[in-house]
Amino acid sequence: MTTHTTRHRRHLPVWQGVGLIVLSSPALLASANTEDDRYLDGGLQAEIQRHADEAAATIASTGPSKKTVIRAAMPPLTSSLTRLKLSIDEFRIEGLSDLSAEAIDQVLEPWKKRELNFTEFEEAVHAVAAHLRANGHPGAEVKLSRAVVSGGKVAVAIQGLSVPTSQLALKPKGEEVVPRIEVKAFHVTGVTVASQEEIDQLLKPMTGKALTIDEIKQASETVANHLRAKGYPLVQAYLPPQKIDGGQIEIAVQEGVVDGSKGFEGILVDGGGKVVKTEIVEEMLASGVTPGQPLRLDALERAVLLANDTPGIKSVKTTLEPGNLPGSTHVVAKVEETRHLTGTLWGDDYGSRYTGTNRLNAQLNVNSLTGMGEQLSLNGAIASGMLSGKAALQIPLGTTGAKLGTSYSQLALDIDEAIVPLNLASDTSVFSVFGTYPLQRSSKQNIWLTTNYDGKHVENTFSGQNMNDRQIDLYTFGASGDLIDPFDGQLAWSAGYGLGDLDLGKNVSYQTTDATTAQTEGGFGKFNWSLQRRQQLAESLSWMVAANGMFASKNLDSAEKFQLGGPTGVRSYPVGEGLGDVGWLGSTELRYSFGRTDFGEPQLFTFFDTGRITQYDHLWDNALSAGTPNDYTLSGIGVGAALVTDEHGGVHLTWAKKVGSNPNPTSTGADSDGTNKSSRIWILGNILF
Repeated sequence: MTTHTTRHRRHLPVWQGVGLIVLSSPALLASANTEDDRYLDGGLQAEIQRHADEAAATIASTGPSKKTVIRAAMPPLTSSLTRLKLSIDEFRIEGLSDLSAEAIDQVLEPWKKRELNFTEFEEAVHAVAAHLRANGHPGAEVKLSRAVVSGGKVAVAIQGLSVPTSQLALKPKGEEVVPRIEVKAFHVTGVTVASQEEIDQLLKPMTGKALTIDEIKQASETVANHLRAKGYPLVQAYLPPQKIDGGQIEIAVQEGVVDGSKGFEGILVDGGGKVVKTEIVEEMLASGVTPGQPLRLDALERAVLLANDTPGIKSVKTTLEPGNLPGSTHVVAKVEETRHLTGTLWGDDYGSRYTGTNRLNAQLNVNSLTGMGEQLSLNGAIASGMLSGKAALQIPLGTTGAKLGTSYSQLALDIDEAIVPLNLASDTSVFSVFGTYPLQRSSKQNIWLTTNYDGKHVENTFSGQNMNDRQIDLYTFGASGDLIDPFDGQLAWSAGYGLGDLDLGKNVSYQTTDATTAQTEGGFGKFNWSLQRRQQLAESLSWMVAANGMFASKNLDSAEKFQLGGPTGVRSYPVGEGLGDVGWLGSTELRYSFGRTDFGEPQLFTFFDTGRITQYDHLWDNALSAGTPNDYTLSGIGVGAALVTDEHGGVHLTWAKKVGSNPNPTSTGADSDGTNKSSRIWILGNILF
């Protein structure tokens, strides 16, 4: 028998070792030694195709993003000085010297013993100043910044009497008339979304002081701003008509309650109805408002975003218009729909060399065929040795944004015999059930909870004979999200923990070998995580840094391992390069945009990728050949270009070069795909319809 252990080749994963033992074929052994045959596993190839599909979908998602549009068309409320009345019983003049008080009292007679508004009050004081200047005191000044209304009496200070004519040019002009009111307390009416103690504490710095009318108006705006910051955007506070007496100032508040008498619970939908039923949109938007209660911005924004997330909806833009009652509002939603059928066609070189690097892919979305907001997706891909198909159905659960879905995919692989002269084939099927729930949905921060079940069946054959037959059941619970950080950077994250079980019982020989080597059968756990941050450095320049990784509780089946290489990993290595039970990836990218043109948005970028892998969580005797590392790092640099359009698709080109050499090559010094390239090119072109 050929003694392949003397060759410096990477250890075969369990299935390949079992396959060799079961078949006992020297020809198979010799041929398998030519390449790193662990990459011929159908389960792994299925995972490689899934990674490639996700990479292509991420890069090809060039359609315009949906933004929340909520406009307010509510008329502003203002405080009119003419409707604020001062109860004036007496003017007290200070600084008269030997001037006749009776004469001044006669000047003020028209304004005494009645309620004055602020305009009339200013007229009275200006009359005093005019009288003094006309009667031998051209430099007289009326200091109304010290004129305080308190207890029905007004103290008016007069300065600059009997100033010599030679000094008149040196005197500054009189101060601007600024009446002040002694404020003992504020009485705020119309507030239901904050406690009285909260309002009193807010206005405490302005209570017990002599305030100008502008300062009093600022107090009302302070109340309004505080309530708006609590999430009530339509709050308006103003000074109502009132008689200011005893130092108490009334501030009236209108909170912007929802007028439920208009439309469906205060929601009026304009447009749409051909793809998604109008009542579905109404109910989703109505989940963000409560008739008779103040409108909350975060609740309405969540409802608008969830409506935007509905298949068949292109955009929902809302306007807050006045309701039938003063200070009330209702929501007018302008809905724009997509077509029932949308999709993408794309070609790329993201496939495996063993089954065809060049792939043609198609995705067709059937949006809301019943009008209820569901989506049926059909995917297909073909390469020289690969044919795959997938069908998925996702339906909404009520108006909360929760969704439930199921999918089934089938992948048939036929290993290229020009590369590996063995009649190897594989069939992989995956049945999935998944659910999502938006725990938080807003323009600044989002959090989704996810749960998923995958039932994966992998069968590998050699010349029609079964080499192994595996069943993997995996339950994953996770969360993902994004936010705008304090520096206006866009941060995205995800985390998920999977509990799985691998059943090898359909091939006893394979099962026996696994029990004495990697021991992958049985229960396992793995934790996946990712982080990405993008910062706009200038109008056309952005910087991105990203990382992701995985931890495992034990040695994993090759179909569940972490991967370093490929178009979303270390781009200077092929898809599937660098498999391990534990690993991480890091990347940083600088991207320049030339701005929108008639033919799209051209972009250039440069990047650095690096990642580290642990091939096996725990080793066993002869798990690795002498000199083969269990832990190693791959790195690469590169540049790329893209042409992105909003609604038509785009083209993406990436060139990546290795930094250093592959620390874990095949016996021929090649990468996992059997090639020995110092650099790689990744190409994707897509068309949206």
